Amino acid sequence: MGQSSSVHKPQIALFLAFMFLLPLTNIVQASGGSVLIDEASFGLVDYQQVVDENLSFTAELHEMDAGQANVSLLVIVSSMEGIELSNTTVPLDEFSASEQRNVSLTIENLSYGYSNISVLLEGDYGAESPTHTASISRVIQRLRPLSITIAGTASITAEGLDGLGSSTGNLTLHDGDYVRIQAPIINEGDVAWMGDVHGTFSNAGVSEQIHLENLSVNPMSSTIAVFEPADQLQEGTLSWTLYLSGALGDAREGHQRNGSYQVQPPPLPVMSGEITSNADEVNAGDELQLNYQLWNNGTVGFSGSVQCQQDGTFHLNQSATVSPGASQNFSFAMVAKPLVMSCDVSGSRVDAASMLPSLLAVEMPSAAFESAGSTTPSLSGGPWHKGDNVQANLLMRNTGDLPGRVRLVLQHSDVKSEGDWIDLEDGSAGEISASFTLTSTGSVPLEWKIESDNGLVNAPSNGSVPLNVAMQQSVHIDLDDLEWSATDGVTFNARFTLDAGKSRDVLVQMGYETSDSTIFIREQIMTLEQGSRYEAVNFGHIDAEKVVIQLSPVNWLIGPGPLSLTSTLPDSDTQYRLEIGQVTSPIRPVQGDSVAVTVNFAQSGPVGDGQGDLRLVDSYGSILATITSPVWNGDDAVSSSVDVVWPKGSTVIIQAIWQIDGQIISSQTSFTSGQVTEETGMDLPIGALIWGIVAGAGVSLVLRLRYRSDATAEKPSKTVQRGSSSSPAAPHEKEEKKEVACPVCERRLRVPLSYSGSVGCPDCSHKFKVEGESQDTQNTIPEKQEPETSPVPEPKTDGKIEVSCPDCQQSLRIPASYTGSVRCPACTKIFKANEGLGSQ
Repeated sequence: MGQSSSVHKPQIALFLAFMFLLPLTNIVQASGGSVLIDEASFGLVDYQQVVDENLSFTAELHEMDAGQANVSLLVIVSSMEGIELSNTTVPLDEFSASEQRNVSLTIENLSYGYSNISVLLEGDYGAESPTHTASISRVIQRLRPLSITIAGTASITAEGLDGLGSSTGNLTLHDGDYVRIQAPIINEGDVAWMGDVHGTFSNAGVSEQIHLENLSVNPMSSTIAVFEPADQLQEGTLSWTLYLSGALGDAREGHQRNGSYQVQPPPLPVMSGEITSNADEVNAGDELQLNYQLWNNGTVGFSGSVQCQQDGTFHLNQSATVSPGASQNFSFAMVAKPLVMSCDVSGSRVDAASMLPSLLAVEMPSAAFESAGSTTPSLSGGPWHKGDNVQANLLMRNTGDLPGRVRLVLQHSDVKSEGDWIDLEDGSAGEISASFTLTSTGSVPLEWKIESDNGLVNAPSNGSVPLNVAMQQSVHIDLDDLEWSATDGVTFNARFTLDAGKSRDVLVQMGYETSDSTIFIREQIMTLEQGSRYEAVNFGHIDAEKVVIQLSPVNWLIGPGPLSLTSTLPDSDTQYRLEIGQVTSPIRPVQGDSVAVTVNFAQSGPVGDGQGDLRLVDSYGSILATITSPVWNGDDAVSSSVDVVWPKGSTVIIQAIWQIDGQIISSQTSFTSGQVTEETGMDLPIGALIWGIVAGAGVSLVLRLRYRSDATAEKPSKTVQRGSSSSPAAPHEKEEKKEVACPVCERRLRVPLSYSGSVGCPDCSHKFKVEGESQDTQNTIPEKQEPETSPVPEPKTDGKIEVSCPDCQQSLRIPASYTGSVRCPACTKIFKANEGLGSQ
């Protein structure tokens, strides 16, 4: 009943106001006319919703009695509680008989929410009917504008989840949890909202973005936006940012929120330990027994490893699994000496309340070592290049109570070099040393450490020394002014050029080649300083085809470059020279690269215009390229760039073989390859390699046989020994030769009768000395006993067998009982005797 009275209060108040105003109105009809409001055409309906603050509508007025009438309209705006908010009188022109007039009305500054709009006639109005009335009221709602916000930071909650997405029930977030973040989205307007909510979440340096699209919020209500990042939480801070996008209304704030949560550590094992030993029962140098007991006082198990170390040396490194409330024992032994042992765990995180590391100090009479002078080792051997050894020395003194031993250890990266142990009596001093081979270039930190297994090393016991290591030095060989004269025989100037750096020792061998052997006349260890060194060489009168110079490093790592040089002895014919450039393009190629190699051609004597075939082969005998040498155009030197596919190997040796005018000229150069990245699963072209080797060997054999046949057909064997200049027409007799046997493989070699010096066996590479015979001795030989210049032994009675070179198929004769290595005189391939038998 009370509720019904409350509902009708606004209408009653309106009625009373109307009755109060009614006597004041002029109800006398002018000229008999009256006006009423047509209810059906009234421009407002009950509970109509509007947005703007100004409301415009129409009211249709009808003259009902066919006469003239004068009226005005009173527009009243009141609250739902009956409180008048505004009233406006709208005067109207006189109505004519039966006139119907549509009147436009406007209410300004309409309040938000519900308002009662009343329109009343004043003046000549008539009696009301079911369709017409003198007053009319409508309830109008002005909608509040869109006002969408994210709830305050305190209302945005975070909840820990397990791996299945269920709540952990904890009030805080922990390492290893997943998280669910819930944020209320509040709409305080009368307009529904639909838009997107974006979230960015950062933890442990990893960020994740989540977008909730087309989220809707009804008027005057809220919706919860839920975010569940995919990553597990890690201990530290979880930072988040939320923001809205879309139509956001008039609200100026609350469209973005920032915050953070602390992620607590997970439950961790609480570890502690104790080290015990039998130090009271032993002396320095005896075996020291140690025991380490490790306890887990936490609520979760420990699974990791245990390490015990002294001065950086680990004496125990073992995996361990300790259950909650349990312990585990570890035992190990070492040489007894004064020390501090430290034991700790790794591989699994432990609680901050853990009592680690565990320490044990062992004290006993022993040797005690300290530096007697400089506290850092002195280094010698510089300046250093890659492959050099650095020598470190340090003077130590034993200030302890007992004798002991000490040593120096050098290390770079994972490579360690340990010096010899030095025994020192108590009170005595001595020098410890170690050497280290440098395998890197640039600035190399060389670490050093002093070790003693039965004594105490007083600080400083370790350190680091920076070294500047340059690239390897190379030696370049040049042969100039190669001449023959009747007076001096063969003379030339050899030039050896060492790259910038320290002086180097090289083994230099100089000699000559004949058709079947290589003889080195001079062999010496030569010390080269940076720059060029010249050697004037006189071989005298020799029966040879080419001059050979080769070198090898003595106790150092040589850089890339030619290791040998061969030059044909001069005569009246054009002499050709060949050289491979030391720089390739690219500079450090890797296997399979297309590489440009420069080949330099030169000639001396009469300038010719002939061309020949050039082959580039690698150390495996594979042919890399075949070209025709370029035209000379009247010059004595030309160059050509040859493209090859780079073969395998960290150091690649390329040999150039040039056949021109019946001559075969060769040159050999080594190159350093770049680093090759190997890929698993790569199939090697075994068939192609085999066919390449076979093809290379076949080509080499054909060219060799062709050269021999051409040389035999065109001209006799070349000799450098000439007749006396005083009698040029006199026929020249070759110096007699004798046969000597190699003491290793019994290969028979022919050398000049008067030659004294070193001879190299082409089969086994063994070098031995021969003594020449004087001219008087030669003259005493009866004519019937003179040896033949070219004895041909019977093949079945000399105890020798034929073997074939695996690369070029050159046939060689060696003693049947010889099983060692054989060197092919044609291609210089070194192979086992049994390999040559297998290839026949």
